[in-house]
Parts: sequence; C-alpha cells; structure tokens
Amino acid sequence: MTRKTPCYEIGAFVQVKTGTSDPNYPEILLGGWVGFVCEVTENPPFRYLIHWNDETMQKWRRFWRREIWLREVDLERYDGGPVSIELPASAWAGFATCCEMQHQLPHM
Repeated sequence: MTRKTPCYEIGAFVQVKTGTSDPNYPEILLGGWVGFVCEVTENPPFRYLIHWNDETMQKWRRFWRREIWLREVDLERYDGGPVSIELPASAWAGFATCCEMQHQLPHM
C-alpha cells in the first residue's frame, strides 16, 4: 500500500543512505551526505529536493551541485553527529596515486 503523505517535511534534516548514488552520475556515491528538504513532490512516490549542508559541501568540494532530487527510499532522518561521507573506490585510488606522486618529487 502506498503512503499518501510524505515521510519528510520541508526543513527536515536528512542523511542519504549508504550505497545510494547520484541518479544522473552513478559513479558518485552520496551515502552519508546530509542536507535539508527544500521541496517535496505532491504525489507518491515522493521525491525530495535536498539542499546540502555546509559540512557536506566542505567534505566533498568537487561536487558542483548544491541541491539534488532524491527518492524517499534513499533517505533517513538525520539526528546530528559527524558527517561521514561514502567515497567510491576510484576516489581512494586517485588519492593514493596523488600521494605516491608527492613522494616521488624531489624535496626542495
């Protein structure tokens, strides 16, 4: 049975569930990202326009969008605490490559 009212109201702080990726860019994982609901679709299945909070934006500066539409199933209520952002394996590989290159540079 489909619920007739949205689970989250405008202004609610939400966190993206682990394993959720950007609907338009599947290589970008959004798990752990935190923001607040700016807008809700009128009819089920409900979708939410999420505006990322400052801590999320500071941790993932390469992300160019401040807002994103997500499905209700991708979200959970955020009750505070540190923002722990899920990164794809490719991001860690890039970080490791960068570190290796820095160690190979001559010291000045």
